[in-house]
Amino acid sequence: MTRIDILNKILKELENINSERPSDFFYSLDGYTDDYYDDSLAAFISKWEKSGFGEFRKDFPLTAELYAELVRNDDGTIRPKAVYAAIISQAKDAMIEVKKYKDNLFKSMNILPKEDVEKIANSFNVGLNLSFVKFINYEPDCKIYEMVNTIGDNYILICRDYRFDDSEAEERILDMELNIIALERVKFNNDYFFETKKYDTFPYIFSLRRIL
Repeated sequence: MTRIDILNKILKELENINSERPSDFFYSLDGYTDDYYDDSLAAFISKWEKSGFGEFRKDFPLTAELYAELVRNDDGTIRPKAVYAAIISQAKDAMIEVKKYKDNLFKSMNILPKEDVEKIANSFNVGLNLSFVKFINYEPDCKIYEMVNTIGDNYILICRDYRFDDSEAEERILDMELNIIALERVKFNNDYFFETKKYDTFPYIFSLRRIL
């Protein structure tokens, strides 16, 4: 389940809300129980946590960010439906950009130098404070198909407003990127990190975790 899938789920919930001030939707994020329809976001969150995969809002901070966007900052009053209709539209536009980004990068990618990756990251408004940009400074020239998927899945989170800065979320993205290396899902074009192709030791790549 990617963040794009989660966003789709949230958008579906928002579009199905009938009341002008849809407090029920926010209860599904903030105080959900077990008595929800199977196709509701609340039921999905509940099932996610019961399955043992983790704490939903920790694993997918987008829900908390969306909640903050839809609730007034001063008194917590839920905004009228007309206001968050624009947010739905913006989120859908962002999802379209994610698809274009991933499709175009896949088409053009063979062996991609890290300098080119940096240019791509900057062109899509990926802030320099993010783990992705930090990570590619250490990455050799390589095929990064799985990295592209990681970026695409985290695009909404990566481009979040600075007010929702979440260093733990950045660390989780970094961990995902490092795991791609460790699991050999990225194939290097040289022995930049390792002395042999066996990948039997990972001292250098995991030292990046301490550096960053």
